[in-house]
Amino acid sequence: MAALRDLRIDALEFAIRGYFDRRGGRVAGVPNLGFEEIRYETHIQSPEPPDRIRALVDEAERHCYVLNTLRRATKISARIVLNGTLLMEVEHTPE
Repeated sequence: MAALRDLRIDALEFAIRGYFDRRGGRVAGVPNLGFEEIRYETHIQSPEPPDRIRALVDEAERHCYVLNTLRRATKISARIVLNGTLLMEVEHTPE
């Protein structure tokens, strides 16, 4: 998407974590319900203005098959870091 919009991205790093009850399925009476929350953080290095990066992130999230599937089932929290500074935080709740 960045290339289609002529946006320069020098570096992109993505980290994801899932949180769940470790007792689930291992302790009697505690069901394995899967992840309770998924968090991801994207670090971007770019000379582009923050508003162009924010628009890119918004569009990428709208078209992401994984995010659109998961957001129907669990809360997802995101942090977008641009050039070492927090650009935005987003929280998606189940629909």
